[in-house]
Amino acid sequence: MTYVKKIHKKLISEIEKKTKKYVVIVAKRETLKANQKNKKFKIIPRSRTLKHVYEAMLEDIVAPSEIIGQRISMNTDGKRLYKIILDSKERQRDNIEDKLHSFAAVYKAITKRDVVFSLPPTNEK
Repeated sequence: MTYVKKIHKKLISEIEKKTKKYVVIVAKRETLKANQKNKKFKIIPRSRTLKHVYEAMLEDIVAPSEIIGQRISMNTDGKRLYKIILDSKERQRDNIEDKLHSFAAVYKAITKRDVVFSLPPTNEK
């Protein structure tokens, strides 16, 4: 995935031109469960915990832009809604705005979490 990160932007734009659809590249990651018999002795690496894997997938999904804020809203029925604020360059802003719903659908399909992506308001006068 390190090599893909270097050419990620160009790779996605080329694939999107050919397929005329939005493309998201996500690395395959695995989580480890603590073994019940050896729970005291087995140490799970941080990179294999569920929280870290979900955060890494989120970063992969929104790869050209960066995450600048993350909020969790709790509904009265106990459901969680994750609100993610993305920072994108000014020239990429229009391209990212079109993909926000696709990002949410991909993240929901992978993690089963409800998420809303948004961009910070612009300071145009």
